[in-house]
Amino acid sequence: MGAIMLLSPNAEAFVSHPQGQVLAAIIFGDTGTSSAGFPVISSQSFQLFLEQVPHLFETGATLLDWLYKIEETLKTENTLADPGKASAERAITVLKTVVQTAAITAPGDLWLMGHVLSSWTHAGLCQKLARDEPLHLMRLASSDGLNLAQLRMDAHLLAARGVLSKSSGPDAYVLAATAEARGLVKQLAPLAPSWPCDWVAELRLAIAGKSSRTQASRLHKFLSLHEDYLPSTSWRPGPYEVMIGHRLLPIMLAYHQRGIPFDPTKGLPLPGLDLPLGQYLRPVLRAAGIIKSNDLLSLLGERVLTRGVGPFGIIHAYHPYFSSHGTRLSGNPSSQAWVVRADNIAASQDANSRTFTMINDALDRFVSREGFKITTFIEHAVGEGEALRQRYERSSEAGICFVGADLENAAIDRARERQSQGILPPSAQFIRQADIGKPAYLVARLEELGVVTKGAVMVVGNGFHEVRQQTNEGMIQIFRDYNQAGILLIFAEESALADQDLINTAWNTYNAGFRYVHEISGQGLRPAYDFDDETERFSWRHCAEAGGYWVHPGYTTHTRRIYPFTRVGAANPAISTNYFCIPQYLQAAIKST
Repeated sequence: MGAIMLLSPNAEAFVSHPQGQVLAAIIFGDTGTSSAGFPVISSQSFQLFLEQVPHLFETGATLLDWLYKIEETLKTENTLADPGKASAERAITVLKTVVQTAAITAPGDLWLMGHVLSSWTHAGLCQKLARDEPLHLMRLASSDGLNLAQLRMDAHLLAARGVLSKSSGPDAYVLAATAEARGLVKQLAPLAPSWPCDWVAELRLAIAGKSSRTQASRLHKFLSLHEDYLPSTSWRPGPYEVMIGHRLLPIMLAYHQRGIPFDPTKGLPLPGLDLPLGQYLRPVLRAAGIIKSNDLLSLLGERVLTRGVGPFGIIHAYHPYFSSHGTRLSGNPSSQAWVVRADNIAASQDANSRTFTMINDALDRFVSREGFKITTFIEHAVGEGEALRQRYERSSEAGICFVGADLENAAIDRARERQSQGILPPSAQFIRQADIGKPAYLVARLEELGVVTKGAVMVVGNGFHEVRQQTNEGMIQIFRDYNQAGILLIFAEESALADQDLINTAWNTYNAGFRYVHEISGQGLRPAYDFDDETERFSWRHCAEAGGYWVHPGYTTHTRRIYPFTRVGAANPAISTNYFCIPQYLQAAIKST
């Protein structure tokens, strides 16, 4: 039994789990603490977990419950003394985080994969892969009349999720040598041509018992599960995972839009399960680990409803691109697609709330330590004004001019609505048609409002990646213009992670799907590393500093790193970074302190 016997009264708890021996080796293996204070395990333990402990959906829900029980046992029994107990608790914390993160990150990627693989099947590409034919993308684009840019983006996503492997030669891929990859190209049924890309509205009506007969019939077909698909035995997704994830994402968004309470103390099952739809909805929710056998939310289900709907919504807001994905792949796009901006704004608001808390915390520290006075606070890419709301809550309106700016009218309209509700500062002014990639427009409108830009604070939550047709020189010039206006800039951006980083960390970051939807819509994330050979892009930090800013290390913050172990001689990028950029006119004074 090895490590299990270290907790002799609890050996049965480990044996009861299908991967108990593996989990015991991880929990009682080497652990530590990162420089930022996060618990870490060894690289061997993490690899062992990914390869031998499936943790998506129902298996993830079961594992999460089990980890909480083991954690409670460690706290209440004295069979393992410190420092062994503290080490085991660190390992459990890491594993809980990995499972909970996977529950948030996987459905978006799997929803996207369902669309991509369906189009690839219709185009005959999955059949070529099933015959072990290498795909030379440039040749395919020429011989089959396919869109090379779309092919590359699709292959990039599938490679990051372990379906494809790079082959010899440029733009060449082969099917990954795994059972899951082979199952995806040989078993996964393509989506029905009559199915819409957006099921959320129909699901929302059905949960409320308001479906028409035609809608109910379509939903029954959509929700029905293929019984011959088997769950993967590792992190790699197969047909089963794509089937569940593709259905789960719109279901959770439908529940969220209805404002479903998720407090488990209420003791109420999820709505809609007692309706005719329930016989089709219930199997999906149970297979996904969202509900237990009594129809109440599981711990994993609570996590998904509280933290998942933001990332889910951001991905799903790009659904217009997938209603024409097949024709886009064929090289004959039928129409121009655009992100559903209203949905994207609301989803980004959900996802960015914690980011803005980190940013405002750093700004408060800066004000306190450096003696800086906030006179003007601007939120660009305003969305619903979450950064404004938080700053108003902290600082009231004492001497601060509040400004919101956005290119999209939908965002400004929503911010004004929240202002009328008393959520945003009543004196806040809003600037429409403000393209974040055109600083001169914002500066001119601020001057018209009588706002002095020198010393203004501008917060941007994941907005710079929306600059279309980005070039390194263009982004550097954008930062240079904001710097010359004297604006203290704090901006959050996701890291554009390399395929190998994404494969090595599995579902421990949601970057693969985010990267893909930004690519197909002409936006661009930038690498965590200073320069990415594949995209030939500089990092956000490099661009800001080349534009004259000083990215202050003491106030720049980030989310956790993607590898839950210490990497020796290799970088461990953060999922997202909040860059705190000091303009040139302030740098001498700040550096002297």
